[in-house]
Amino acid sequence: MDSSYTAFHFWSGHRKYLIDEHQFFVSQARQRLFAQFDDEEMKDAADAHAEATWEAMGQDFDPDRHDPGDFAEQAYEARIDLYLSLCDMREQVLFAMLVSIFHRWEKELRDWLVQEMRHWMQDETAFRRVWSSSFVEVLNLLKDLGLDVRSKPYFKALDGCRLVVNVHKHGDGKSLDDLKRQYPELIVSDDEIAKSGGSALFWKDHADLQISIEHFKAVSDAIVLFWNDVPECITLGEIKKLPKWLLDAAPSISFK
Repeated sequence: MDSSYTAFHFWSGHRKYLIDEHQFFVSQARQRLFAQFDDEEMKDAADAHAEATWEAMGQDFDPDRHDPGDFAEQAYEARIDLYLSLCDMREQVLFAMLVSIFHRWEKELRDWLVQEMRHWMQDETAFRRVWSSSFVEVLNLLKDLGLDVRSKPYFKALDGCRLVVNVHKHGDGKSLDDLKRQYPELIVSDDEIAKSGGSALFWKDHADLQISIEHFKAVSDAIVLFWNDVPECITLGEIKKLPKWLLDAAPSISFK
């Protein structure tokens, strides 16, 4: 096959479609989901809940049997419980949206790679191998194609997100260890643990992930930057090699 043959074509219309769809998803998540968890609004909701709890208990108040201080304490605890529950829900929604945009990006990337390979390769085993490959293996493949994602400024956001997604899904393990070592800012800090009454020596686990709207935005922006970085055309001659895991799946393919 001629070395000038286009092995991977990233049509400008497809690039625009992927970016537009991603940005629409992100904007709607911010407007329809994140906006519901404004901190002041959550505090107002907690105050209203405390007031409603106080009024409900007041209907059964008997001065001979009840202490108003007890009722006030229960209303206050109801306020705290609701606020903390809303904070937890906000965090879970943020995690869910982070997982969604990352997995969507990863699937669209693998789908593009496979669809382009189908033009010059007829090995279903190789295509399945692309789908089952690890994130690191996909990065290595992209590097072989001329796009070294690890050298890009946005790589940190994508890689940190990958580890957060793994820890959020699987709990303690290698991804958590890597996250602590490489991206400690995504784990609750010792100062915050101390402020909450814990010990700075507290062993941090999967429950101590810490992400924010700013982190979500950084990952979202990184995905857009990535799509804009993908070359429009990669010829067979520009591919010096393919990774071993792909060559093993398609031994008939060779690059010189």
